Amino acid sequence: QAASETVQELQKMFRLRTCEESVFRNRSRACLLHQMNRCTAPCVGLISPQDYALDVDRARRFLKGDESHLLDDLRQQMEQASEELRFEEAADIRDRIALIQKTLSKQAVISVRDTDVDVLAVYQEGMDIVVNQVRIRHGRHLGDYSHFLALNEEVSSAEVLEAFLSQHYISGAIPKKIIISEVIQEEEWVAWLSELAGHAVRLMASPQGEEKTWLLSAYNNAKITLEQRKVQRAAEGRRLEALQEFFGWEFSVQRIECFDISHTQGEAPVGSCVVFNGGKPVLSDYRRYNIEGVTPGDDIRSLQQVLYRRYGKSSENGAVLPDLILIDGGRGQVNGALQVLRELSLSHVVLLGIAKGEGRKPGLDVIIDPKQLVPHSMPITHLGFHLLQAIRDEAHRFALLGHRKRRQNARVHSALEKIPGIGSSRRKKLLMHFGGMRALQEASEQDIASVPGIGVVLANIIYQQIH
Repeated sequence: QAASETVQELQKMFRLRTCEESVFRNRSRACLLHQMNRCTAPCVGLISPQDYALDVDRARRFLKGDESHLLDDLRQQMEQASEELRFEEAADIRDRIALIQKTLSKQAVISVRDTDVDVLAVYQEGMDIVVNQVRIRHGRHLGDYSHFLALNEEVSSAEVLEAFLSQHYISGAIPKKIIISEVIQEEEWVAWLSELAGHAVRLMASPQGEEKTWLLSAYNNAKITLEQRKVQRAAEGRRLEALQEFFGWEFSVQRIECFDISHTQGEAPVGSCVVFNGGKPVLSDYRRYNIEGVTPGDDIRSLQQVLYRRYGKSSENGAVLPDLILIDGGRGQVNGALQVLRELSLSHVVLLGIAKGEGRKPGLDVIIDPKQLVPHSMPITHLGFHLLQAIRDEAHRFALLGHRKRRQNARVHSALEKIPGIGSSRRKKLLMHFGGMRALQEASEQDIASVPGIGVVLANIIYQQIH
């Protein structure tokens, strides 16, 4: 079993073939493992013999324990791909590095017994800083957690670590030992942490043996994480540039707002608006809209209602307008949206729709431009296309969550109304006592029975009905 698990891990990390020679020689097309991104398909020439041999050599080095040189090699390859604007390849290498690091992290603490330790490693490049926190509880590695810091001026790694200690542990659990990558005033911090934790806390800046290995691993992970973040940011910027180049826009597109409507056969419709700026989501600007007074299933009218509510008072309140409005839908939704924008004197804002293509197959989406009769079919590998798909998927996810919540609340409320003996007065008492339908659902029978005027028998009926 151990050997089988090792083979599986190697296959994930290096995408080596596992088929027999007879199968390999006679295959005419790539197998399912290639589609799962776990094999590079040398059988049908989708990778050159030289590149495949390089992957085999990397797997051999990994098994020999030469992880340091292996990771350096991959990092250099990732950086070169990024510099040459081959961002998809850079992102692919980034993911392989992360998988290798994840495997190494699991191995690093395999000999620990019943130990609670945090390992904190600081890595910085100019104003880019990350603190990698490795959590070990009861001898088990619970994972690496990257904390990125945004500073307005350059500071030392020791100052970064002290700032992290003061902020992170003020409300979190504090282990008995914290291994740190920087030398700080240990006595002061030990006293403060011990008082906060209610038990003795030891800080260790110069670990030895196995603990030194953990710190080196945490530091390497911090370095890789920061490099991955830089590659990701470069790719995000390049995706915007690629989108702009494809459509020939002469202005800079930074802020994109995307809308989607979610419902179940017209029930509990919810509209979502997600916002991306510079290719990254702006979570604080996300909004959901409960749709009212629209014929069930009428997506166009639902979308128009959401757009009116989103932009109807934009000129009055000085709201920031997007450079691009993206609609999850076809020609009908796009034309409906265009009508609203014209009525609100916002037709100067670029409007696009993204709709499922032939057979509604993933990756065959088409882009609807209200100014063009024929939809745009962007290449499946186009970076701008990837950005539009990612934003659409996020709008869909956000709308679906809101719809499910609204639908559940509506169904529970409906179930409450059907219970004999629960009139408007008792419903009001229940909702006021628990603060809403969700809290009522989470309440126990005893909690429900404690509401004045309910009692044990009625509480049992309510509990059964809403569950």
